Amino acid sequence: MKISKKNAFELWEMAYGDQTYAEDFDGGLMYKFAYGQSDYFEYHSGQKVYCGWNIHHILPKACGGTNAVENLMCTNIITNECAGDKVS
Repeated sequence: MKISKKNAFELWEMAYGDQTYAEDFDGGLMYKFAYGQSDYFEYHSGQKVYCGWNIHHILPKACGGTNAVENLMCTNIITNECAGDKVS
């Protein structure tokens, strides 16, 4: 799967259906319409919460992973940055 905004939204819909908010594998909050937005925040229960998301490779490309759908997942951008090239 080519990583593009269109395909990212298809991946979101496969994982979360028509939900507007979801949590990634590490509990990071994601807002469906904040794909690729590294500076997107919302307020929840009086706290400023980062909600931008992108596509994460379960087996990183640096470790031989591919862009196959089964190797991709939606993650909060901070979660993805922290994961780096670690296998999720």
